[in-house]
Amino acid sequence: MAITRYNEAVSAIEEVKGLGEMKTQITALELQVKTQQERIASLQDASIRMQEKSSDALASSREAQALAKGNTLEINSAITSMQEQMKALRKATTNPLGS
Repeated sequence: MAITRYNEAVSAIEEVKGLGEMKTQITALELQVKTQQERIASLQDASIRMQEKSSDALASSREAQALAKGNTLEINSAITSMQEQMKALRKATTNPLGS
């Protein structure tokens, strides 16, 4: 009976030692998970910053496009006005009698 109790005690001790190893493994895995979570948070922050920069770049490009279109319209209007003035000047300086 004492030998049986001894064997049971030894088995229980070995199981507890195995649980200690499992606890060590669980602790290591928890550390890995925490590290991965921090990395994911860092990547999310980087992604948000990139999205903000992309949004700013898009807004700037749209503003530049609007300015360019406005400048083009203004230049075309100035050219048309100058052409009309040149026609009027030619007409005013041309002798209608041809002499």
